[in-house]
Amino acid sequence: MKPIIERFSTEWPPEPPPLFGTETNLVENDDIPRILSKSDLERSWKEFIGWIGFSELVKSIKRKELSIGQTSLRLLAEDIFSIEIGLSRILKRWSTFRRLLYPKDTSIYNAYSFVQTCMTLKNELSEMEADRLRKRVIGNLLPAGRLADIDLELQIWRSLGRGAGNISHFGILGAPGPDFIFSNGRFDIEIEGKCISPETGMPLSYGLVSSLLNATSDHLKGRYPGQFVSIEAEVKNTHSNLRSVQDFKSQIEETYASGQGIITRELMTKIEFHPLAQVTAEFGPLDDNLQNVFGKYRRQYGDFGLFTGNQSECVFLNLIPLAPRKTLKKMMKIISEAGEQFSKTRPAILWLHLLGMPDSQSASEDEDMIDLFDRLLGHAFSPKRDHISIVIFSSDMRLIDRKTLGYSKLVRAADGKNHKRFYANPHPRFPLTRNPDRASQ
Repeated sequence: MKPIIERFSTEWPPEPPPLFGTETNLVENDDIPRILSKSDLERSWKEFIGWIGFSELVKSIKRKELSIGQTSLRLLAEDIFSIEIGLSRILKRWSTFRRLLYPKDTSIYNAYSFVQTCMTLKNELSEMEADRLRKRVIGNLLPAGRLADIDLELQIWRSLGRGAGNISHFGILGAPGPDFIFSNGRFDIEIEGKCISPETGMPLSYGLVSSLLNATSDHLKGRYPGQFVSIEAEVKNTHSNLRSVQDFKSQIEETYASGQGIITRELMTKIEFHPLAQVTAEFGPLDDNLQNVFGKYRRQYGDFGLFTGNQSECVFLNLIPLAPRKTLKKMMKIISEAGEQFSKTRPAILWLHLLGMPDSQSASEDEDMIDLFDRLLGHAFSPKRDHISIVIFSSDMRLIDRKTLGYSKLVRAADGKNHKRFYANPHPRFPLTRNPDRASQ
Protein backbone atom coordinates (compact mmCIF):
# COMPACT_ATOMS: atom_id res chain seq x y z
CA MET A 1 0.00 0.00 0.00
CA LYS A 2 1.45 3.36 -0.99
CA PRO A 3 1.94 5.88 1.82
CA ILE A 4 -1.10 8.09 2.19
CA ILE A 5 -0.13 11.73 1.85
CA GLU A 6 -1.39 13.84 4.72
CA ARG A 7 -3.13 16.15 2.29
CA PHE A 8 -5.14 17.88 5.01
CA SER A 9 -1.91 19.35 6.37
CA THR A 10 0.06 20.06 3.18
CA GLU A 11 0.44 23.80 3.96
CA TRP A 12 2.32 23.07 7.18
CA PRO A 13 3.10 19.42 7.91
CA PRO A 14 2.47 18.90 11.63
CA GLU A 15 5.22 17.86 13.97
CA PRO A 16 4.10 14.60 15.64
CA PRO A 17 3.63 14.80 19.41
CA PRO A 18 6.82 13.42 21.04
CA LEU A 19 4.86 11.04 23.25
CA PHE A 20 3.73 9.14 20.16
CA GLY A 21 7.16 8.93 18.56
CA THR A 22 8.74 10.62 15.55
CA GLU A 23 7.50 8.61 12.58
CA THR A 24 4.13 9.54 11.08
CA ASN A 25 3.94 6.85 8.43
CA LEU A 26 5.23 3.71 10.16
CA VAL A 27 4.39 1.63 13.17
CA GLU A 28 7.21 1.94 15.67
CA ASN A 29 8.86 -1.12 17.16
CA ASP A 30 7.50 -0.27 20.61
CA ASP A 31 3.97 -0.31 19.19
CA ILE A 32 4.33 -3.91 18.03
CA PRO A 33 3.56 -6.22 20.97
CA ARG A 34 5.94 -9.14 21.29
CA ILE A 35 5.49 -12.49 22.94
CA LEU A 36 8.77 -12.59 24.83
CA SER A 37 8.89 -16.30 25.50
CA LYS A 38 6.73 -19.38 25.83
CA SER A 39 7.01 -19.30 29.62
CA ASP A 40 5.95 -15.63 29.77
CA LEU A 41 2.97 -16.42 27.57
CA GLU A 42 1.89 -19.41 29.65
CA ARG A 43 2.22 -17.36 32.82
CA SER A 44 0.06 -14.54 31.40
CA TRP A 45 -2.50 -17.02 30.07
CA LYS A 46 -2.85 -18.88 33.38
CA GLU A 47 -3.15 -15.58 35.21
CA PHE A 48 -5.81 -14.40 32.72
CA ILE A 49 -8.04 -17.50 32.95
CA GLY A 50 -7.67 -17.49 36.75
CA TRP A 51 -8.63 -13.81 36.86
CA ILE A 52 -11.64 -14.09 34.52
CA GLY A 53 -12.56 -17.56 35.71
CA PHE A 54 -12.10 -20.53 33.38
CA SER A 55 -15.75 -21.64 33.35
CA GLU A 56 -16.90 -18.03 32.91
CA LEU A 57 -14.51 -17.56 29.97
CA VAL A 58 -15.57 -20.82 28.27
CA LYS A 59 -19.25 -19.94 28.67
CA SER A 60 -18.75 -16.42 27.36
CA ILE A 61 -16.72 -17.56 24.33
CA LYS A 62 -19.27 -20.24 23.39
CA ARG A 63 -22.06 -17.66 23.61
CA LYS A 64 -19.99 -15.28 21.52
CA GLU A 65 -19.36 -17.91 18.86
CA LEU A 66 -23.09 -18.33 18.34
CA SER A 67 -23.59 -14.59 17.87
CA ILE A 68 -20.63 -14.15 15.53
CA GLY A 69 -21.86 -16.60 12.91
CA GLN A 70 -18.29 -17.48 11.93
CA THR A 71 -19.15 -19.88 9.10
CA SER A 72 -21.28 -17.64 6.92
CA LEU A 73 -19.55 -14.30 7.51
CA ARG A 74 -16.05 -15.42 8.33
CA LEU A 75 -14.35 -12.85 6.11
CA LEU A 76 -16.08 -10.01 7.93
CA ALA A 77 -16.15 -11.60 11.37
CA GLU A 78 -12.39 -12.17 11.51
CA ASP A 79 -11.83 -8.42 11.24
CA ILE A 80 -14.48 -7.41 13.78
CA PHE A 81 -13.98 -10.26 16.29
CA SER A 82 -10.37 -11.29 15.71
CA ILE A 83 -9.54 -11.50 19.44
CA GLU A 84 -12.65 -13.53 20.28
CA ILE A 85 -11.99 -16.00 17.45
CA GLY A 86 -8.39 -16.35 18.62
CA LEU A 87 -9.47 -16.96 22.22
CA SER A 88 -11.92 -19.61 21.02
CA ARG A 89 -9.18 -21.51 19.20
CA ILE A 90 -6.78 -21.23 22.13
CA LEU A 91 -9.42 -22.41 24.61
CA LYS A 92 -10.25 -25.52 22.56
CA ARG A 93 -6.59 -26.53 22.57
CA TRP A 94 -6.10 -25.66 26.23
CA SER A 95 -9.25 -27.49 27.38
CA THR A 96 -8.08 -30.73 25.76
CA PHE A 97 -4.30 -30.73 26.14
CA ARG A 98 -3.52 -27.91 28.61
CA ARG A 99 -1.19 -26.56 25.94
CA LEU A 100 -1.23 -23.28 24.06
CA LEU A 101 -1.47 -22.94 20.31
CA TYR A 102 1.49 -21.53 18.43
CA PRO A 103 0.53 -18.03 17.18
CA LYS A 104 0.57 -18.94 13.49
CA ASP A 105 -2.24 -16.64 12.42
CA THR A 106 -3.38 -13.12 13.21
CA SER A 107 -6.40 -13.97 15.37
CA ILE A 108 -4.37 -16.16 17.74
CA TYR A 109 -1.61 -13.57 17.97
CA ASN A 110 -4.15 -10.81 18.62
CA ALA A 111 -5.67 -12.89 21.41
CA TYR A 112 -2.28 -13.46 23.05
CA SER A 113 -1.40 -9.77 22.71
CA PHE A 114 -4.70 -8.80 24.32
CA VAL A 115 -4.19 -11.24 27.21
CA GLN A 116 -0.65 -10.08 27.93
CA THR A 117 -1.41 -6.35 27.76
CA CYS A 118 -4.55 -6.84 29.84
CA MET A 119 -2.56 -8.62 32.54
CA THR A 120 0.15 -5.95 32.47
CA LEU A 121 -2.45 -3.24 33.10
CA LYS A 122 -4.29 -5.32 35.70
CA ASN A 123 -1.09 -5.75 37.71
CA GLU A 124 -0.64 -1.96 37.91
CA LEU A 125 -4.18 -1.37 39.23
CA SER A 126 -5.63 -1.64 42.69
CA GLU A 127 -7.78 -4.67 43.49
CA MET A 128 -10.98 -2.65 43.07
CA GLU A 129 -9.81 -1.16 39.75
CA ALA A 130 -8.74 -4.58 38.47
CA ASP A 131 -12.21 -5.93 39.25
CA ARG A 132 -13.76 -3.11 37.18
CA LEU A 133 -11.49 -4.03 34.27
CA ARG A 134 -12.49 -7.70 34.63
CA LYS A 135 -16.19 -6.79 34.47
CA ARG A 136 -15.56 -4.74 31.31
CA VAL A 137 -13.82 -7.68 29.63
CA ILE A 138 -16.67 -10.06 30.51
CA GLY A 139 -19.25 -7.45 29.43
CA ASN A 140 -17.58 -7.01 26.05
CA LEU A 141 -17.75 -10.77 25.52
CA LEU A 142 -21.53 -10.52 25.50
CA PRO A 143 -23.16 -10.85 22.04
CA ALA A 144 -23.59 -7.08 21.71
CA GLY A 145 -19.98 -6.27 22.65
CA ARG A 146 -16.49 -6.79 21.20
CA LEU A 147 -13.03 -6.95 22.71
CA ALA A 148 -11.58 -4.72 19.95
CA ASP A 149 -12.90 -1.67 21.82
CA ILE A 150 -10.97 -2.57 24.98
CA ASP A 151 -7.94 -3.57 22.91
CA LEU A 152 -7.79 -0.07 21.39
CA GLU A 153 -7.83 1.44 24.87
CA LEU A 154 -5.03 -0.95 25.87
CA GLN A 155 -3.10 0.11 22.78
CA ILE A 156 -3.50 3.77 23.77
CA TRP A 157 -2.43 3.00 27.35
CA ARG A 158 0.61 1.14 26.02
CA SER A 159 1.58 4.20 23.96
CA LEU A 160 1.07 6.57 26.89
CA GLY A 161 3.16 4.32 29.10
CA ARG A 162 6.30 5.16 27.16
CA GLY A 163 7.33 8.28 29.07
CA ALA A 164 4.04 10.10 28.60
CA GLY A 165 3.87 11.32 32.18
CA ASN A 166 1.17 10.87 34.74
CA ILE A 167 -2.21 9.34 33.80
CA SER A 168 -4.82 10.88 36.07
CA HIS A 169 -8.05 9.44 34.59
CA PHE A 170 -8.90 5.90 33.45
CA GLY A 171 -12.09 5.85 31.40
CA ILE A 172 -11.12 2.30 30.47
CA LEU A 173 -12.34 1.33 33.96
CA GLY A 174 -15.80 2.78 33.34
CA ALA A 175 -15.30 6.33 34.61
CA PRO A 176 -17.29 8.97 32.68
CA GLY A 177 -15.53 11.24 30.20
CA PRO A 178 -12.60 10.44 27.89
CA ASP A 179 -10.62 7.22 28.00
CA PHE A 180 -7.56 8.90 29.52
CA ILE A 181 -6.34 12.21 30.90
CA PHE A 182 -2.57 12.46 31.07
CA SER A 183 0.14 15.07 31.44
CA ASN A 184 3.04 15.53 29.04
CA GLY A 185 4.75 18.12 31.23
CA ARG A 186 3.17 21.08 29.42
CA PHE A 187 -0.52 20.20 29.30
CA ASP A 188 -3.12 17.94 30.80
CA ILE A 189 -4.39 16.20 27.65
CA GLU A 190 -7.58 14.20 27.11
CA ILE A 191 -7.68 11.26 24.72
CA GLU A 192 -10.63 9.24 23.44
CA GLY A 193 -10.42 6.16 21.22
CA LYS A 194 -13.13 4.79 18.92
CA CYS A 195 -13.19 1.68 16.73
CA ILE A 196 -14.79 1.99 13.30
CA SER A 197 -15.78 -1.43 11.95
CA PRO A 198 -16.19 -2.71 8.38
CA GLU A 199 -19.96 -2.95 8.97
CA THR A 200 -20.27 0.73 9.95
CA GLY A 201 -22.93 2.21 7.69
CA MET A 202 -23.80 -1.11 6.02
CA PRO A 203 -27.21 -1.02 4.37
CA LEU A 204 -27.93 -4.37 6.04
CA SER A 205 -27.22 -5.06 9.69
CA TYR A 206 -24.60 -7.65 10.59
CA GLY A 207 -27.21 -9.48 12.70
CA LEU A 208 -29.64 -9.83 9.79
CA VAL A 209 -27.00 -10.99 7.30
CA SER A 210 -25.46 -13.47 9.73
CA SER A 211 -28.82 -14.91 10.83
CA LEU A 212 -30.13 -15.22 7.26
CA LEU A 213 -27.04 -16.90 5.86
CA ASN A 214 -26.78 -19.29 8.81
CA ALA A 215 -30.46 -20.23 8.48
CA THR A 216 -30.14 -20.81 4.72
CA SER A 217 -26.79 -22.57 4.45
CA ASP A 218 -28.01 -26.16 5.00
CA HIS A 219 -30.91 -25.95 2.53
CA LEU A 220 -29.14 -25.00 -0.70
CA LYS A 221 -27.49 -28.17 -1.98
CA GLY A 222 -27.93 -31.34 -3.97
CA ARG A 223 -30.48 -30.26 -6.57
CA TYR A 224 -28.28 -29.34 -9.57
CA PRO A 225 -25.29 -31.73 -10.04
CA GLY A 226 -22.46 -30.38 -12.16
CA GLN A 227 -23.68 -26.81 -11.85
CA PHE A 228 -22.47 -23.63 -10.26
CA VAL A 229 -25.68 -22.02 -9.01
CA SER A 230 -25.66 -18.25 -8.46
CA ILE A 231 -28.57 -16.70 -6.56
CA GLU A 232 -28.85 -12.93 -6.32
CA ALA A 233 -31.11 -11.58 -3.59
CA GLU A 234 -31.70 -7.83 -3.91
CA VAL A 235 -32.88 -6.41 -0.58
CA LYS A 236 -34.78 -3.14 -1.05
CA ASN A 237 -34.65 -1.55 2.41
CA THR A 238 -32.28 -1.48 5.38
CA HIS A 239 -34.10 -4.01 7.63
CA SER A 240 -32.30 -3.15 10.83
CA ASN A 241 -34.25 -5.78 12.81
CA LEU A 242 -34.45 -9.55 12.34
CA ARG A 243 -38.17 -9.93 11.57
CA SER A 244 -37.47 -10.33 7.85
CA VAL A 245 -35.14 -13.33 8.21
CA GLN A 246 -37.78 -16.08 7.94
CA ASP A 247 -39.59 -14.51 4.96
CA PHE A 248 -36.30 -13.93 3.10
CA LYS A 249 -35.14 -17.49 3.90
CA SER A 250 -38.35 -19.00 2.50
CA GLN A 251 -38.15 -16.97 -0.73
CA ILE A 252 -34.47 -17.84 -1.31
CA GLU A 253 -35.12 -21.55 -0.74
CA GLU A 254 -38.14 -21.47 -3.08
CA THR A 255 -36.03 -19.77 -5.78
CA TYR A 256 -33.40 -22.51 -5.45
CA ALA A 257 -35.97 -25.32 -5.50
CA SER A 258 -37.92 -24.00 -8.51
CA GLY A 259 -35.03 -22.58 -10.51
CA GLN A 260 -37.11 -19.43 -11.06
CA GLY A 261 -36.73 -15.85 -9.88
CA ILE A 262 -39.31 -14.35 -7.48
CA ILE A 263 -40.22 -10.69 -6.92
CA THR A 264 -41.87 -9.51 -3.69
CA ARG A 265 -42.23 -6.10 -2.09
CA GLU A 266 -39.00 -6.30 -0.08
CA LEU A 267 -36.89 -8.88 -1.92
CA MET A 268 -36.15 -9.81 -5.54
CA THR A 269 -34.36 -13.12 -6.14
CA LYS A 270 -32.74 -14.25 -9.40
CA ILE A 271 -31.02 -17.54 -10.20
CA GLU A 272 -28.43 -18.42 -12.86
CA PHE A 273 -26.60 -21.65 -13.77
CA HIS A 274 -23.06 -22.14 -15.09
CA PRO A 275 -21.06 -25.33 -15.66
CA LEU A 276 -19.11 -26.03 -12.49
CA ALA A 277 -16.00 -26.87 -14.55
CA GLN A 278 -16.02 -23.36 -16.01
CA VAL A 279 -15.87 -21.77 -12.54
CA THR A 280 -13.19 -24.08 -11.18
CA ALA A 281 -11.07 -23.45 -14.29
CA GLU A 282 -11.11 -19.72 -13.46
CA PHE A 283 -10.82 -19.83 -9.66
CA GLY A 284 -9.16 -23.16 -8.95
CA PRO A 285 -10.26 -26.60 -7.71
CA LEU A 286 -12.56 -26.94 -4.72
CA ASP A 287 -10.78 -29.79 -2.92
CA ASP A 288 -9.81 -28.37 0.50
CA ASN A 289 -9.93 -24.95 -1.11
CA LEU A 290 -13.55 -23.87 -0.77
CA GLN A 291 -12.86 -20.88 1.49
CA ASN A 292 -10.12 -19.55 -0.79
CA VAL A 293 -12.30 -19.87 -3.91
CA PHE A 294 -15.14 -18.18 -2.05
CA GLY A 295 -12.88 -15.26 -1.12
CA LYS A 296 -11.76 -14.77 -4.74
CA TYR A 297 -15.28 -15.06 -6.13
CA ARG A 298 -16.83 -12.79 -3.52
CA ARG A 299 -14.25 -10.04 -4.05
CA GLN A 300 -15.03 -10.07 -7.77
CA TYR A 301 -18.80 -10.50 -7.76
CA GLY A 302 -20.22 -10.37 -4.27
CA ASP A 303 -21.54 -8.06 -1.58
CA PHE A 304 -22.49 -10.33 1.33
CA GLY A 305 -22.18 -13.95 0.31
CA LEU A 306 -22.73 -17.58 1.20
CA PHE A 307 -20.65 -20.15 -0.65
CA THR A 308 -21.46 -23.79 -0.16
CA GLY A 309 -21.04 -27.07 -2.02
CA ASN A 310 -18.60 -29.75 -3.10
CA GLN A 311 -17.17 -31.27 -6.28
CA SER A 312 -20.62 -32.08 -7.66
CA GLU A 313 -22.40 -28.73 -7.08
CA CYS A 314 -21.64 -25.25 -5.76
CA VAL A 315 -24.06 -22.52 -4.69
CA PHE A 316 -23.20 -18.85 -4.33
CA LEU A 317 -25.86 -16.75 -2.59
CA ASN A 318 -25.19 -13.05 -3.02
CA LEU A 319 -27.12 -10.56 -0.87
CA ILE A 320 -27.25 -7.21 -2.65
CA PRO A 321 -28.50 -4.28 -0.53
CA LEU A 322 -30.22 -1.62 -2.61
CA ALA A 323 -30.46 0.88 0.25
CA PRO A 324 -27.64 3.46 0.11
CA ARG A 325 -24.59 3.01 2.32
CA LYS A 326 -24.27 5.51 5.14
CA THR A 327 -20.66 4.82 6.07
CA LEU A 328 -19.45 8.42 5.99
CA LYS A 329 -22.52 9.67 7.84
CA LYS A 330 -22.10 7.02 10.56
CA MET A 331 -18.38 7.79 10.91
CA MET A 332 -19.14 11.48 11.33
CA LYS A 333 -21.72 10.61 13.97
CA ILE A 334 -19.09 8.56 15.85
CA ILE A 335 -16.73 11.56 15.73
CA SER A 336 -19.48 13.90 16.98
CA GLU A 337 -20.32 11.57 19.87
CA ALA A 338 -16.63 11.15 20.75
CA GLY A 339 -16.21 14.93 20.77
CA GLU A 340 -18.84 15.13 23.51
CA GLN A 341 -16.70 12.93 25.77
CA PHE A 342 -14.17 15.73 26.12
CA SER A 343 -14.43 18.52 28.70
CA LYS A 344 -13.50 21.16 26.05
CA THR A 345 -11.31 22.84 28.68
CA ARG A 346 -8.14 20.91 27.76
CA PRO A 347 -6.44 19.90 24.49
CA ALA A 348 -7.93 16.68 23.17
CA ILE A 349 -6.68 13.84 20.97
CA LEU A 350 -9.19 11.69 19.08
CA TRP A 351 -7.87 8.24 18.11
CA LEU A 352 -9.89 6.42 15.41
CA HIS A 353 -9.01 2.78 14.80
CA LEU A 354 -10.19 1.37 11.46
CA LEU A 355 -10.92 -2.32 11.95
CA GLY A 356 -10.44 -4.42 8.82
CA MET A 357 -9.14 -1.63 6.61
CA PRO A 358 -8.94 -3.18 3.11
CA ASP A 359 -5.69 -3.30 1.17
CA SER A 360 -5.52 -0.70 -1.58
CA GLN A 361 -5.42 -2.37 -4.97
CA SER A 362 -4.97 0.74 -7.11
CA ALA A 363 -4.10 4.43 -7.10
CA SER A 364 -7.79 5.28 -7.31
CA GLU A 365 -8.44 3.34 -4.08
CA ASP A 366 -5.63 5.31 -2.42
CA GLU A 367 -7.36 8.49 -3.58
CA ASP A 368 -10.65 7.28 -2.13
CA MET A 369 -9.00 6.68 1.26
CA ILE A 370 -7.36 10.11 1.20
CA ASP A 371 -10.70 11.70 0.36
CA LEU A 372 -12.37 9.83 3.22
CA PHE A 373 -9.70 11.02 5.67
CA ASP A 374 -10.03 14.60 4.45
CA ARG A 375 -13.79 14.61 4.94
CA LEU A 376 -13.57 13.05 8.39
CA LEU A 377 -10.87 15.51 9.42
CA GLY A 378 -12.93 18.43 8.18
CA HIS A 379 -15.75 17.24 10.43
CA ALA A 380 -13.49 16.56 13.44
CA PHE A 381 -11.76 19.95 13.16
CA SER A 382 -14.90 22.04 12.72
CA PRO A 383 -14.96 25.30 14.76
CA LYS A 384 -17.27 23.81 17.39
CA ARG A 385 -14.70 21.07 17.98
CA ASP A 386 -11.58 23.23 18.03
CA HIS A 387 -10.63 21.62 21.36
CA ILE A 388 -9.62 18.53 19.32
CA SER A 389 -5.98 19.29 18.60
CA ILE A 390 -4.94 16.02 16.96
CA VAL A 391 -6.71 13.15 15.19
CA ILE A 392 -4.94 9.79 14.90
CA PHE A 393 -5.95 7.07 12.45
CA SER A 394 -4.65 3.58 13.11
CA SER A 395 -5.38 0.26 11.43
CA ASP A 396 -5.06 -3.44 12.14
CA MET A 397 -1.82 -5.27 12.71
CA ARG A 398 -1.14 -8.31 10.55
CA LEU A 399 1.19 -11.21 11.25
CA ILE A 400 3.56 -11.69 8.32
CA ASP A 401 6.12 -14.33 7.41
CA ARG A 402 9.32 -14.06 9.45
CA LYS A 403 11.44 -14.66 6.33
CA THR A 404 10.15 -11.43 4.82
CA LEU A 405 11.63 -9.29 7.57
CA GLY A 406 14.24 -11.56 9.11
CA TYR A 407 12.42 -11.51 12.45
CA SER A 408 11.10 -14.23 14.72
CA LYS A 409 7.63 -15.46 13.83
CA LEU A 410 6.51 -14.13 17.22
CA VAL A 411 6.99 -10.54 16.06
CA ARG A 412 3.94 -8.86 14.61
CA ALA A 413 5.38 -6.44 12.09
CA ALA A 414 4.22 -3.72 9.72
CA ASP A 415 3.09 -5.06 6.34
CA GLY A 416 1.65 -1.89 4.74
CA LYS A 417 -1.66 -2.00 6.57
CA ASN A 418 -0.04 -1.32 9.92
CA HIS A 419 0.33 2.36 10.53
CA LYS A 420 -0.61 5.31 12.67
CA ARG A 421 -1.15 8.69 11.06
CA PHE A 422 -1.29 11.97 12.92
CA TYR A 423 -3.25 14.98 11.72
CA ALA A 424 -3.03 18.33 13.50
CA ASN A 425 -5.89 20.81 13.67
CA PRO A 426 -4.90 23.88 11.57
CA HIS A 427 -6.78 26.17 13.96
CA PRO A 428 -6.71 24.54 17.41
CA ARG A 429 -7.79 26.19 20.62
CA PHE A 430 -4.90 24.33 22.32
CA PRO A 431 -1.95 23.81 19.92
CA LEU A 432 0.00 20.62 20.58
CA THR A 433 2.15 20.78 17.46
CA ARG A 434 4.50 23.46 16.22
CA ASN A 435 3.46 25.38 13.11
CA PRO A 436 6.68 26.36 11.25
CA ASP A 437 4.98 29.32 9.57
CA ARG A 438 3.90 30.77 12.90
CA ALA A 439 7.25 30.04 14.50
CA SER A 440 9.08 32.07 11.83
CA GLN A 441 6.91 35.14 12.32
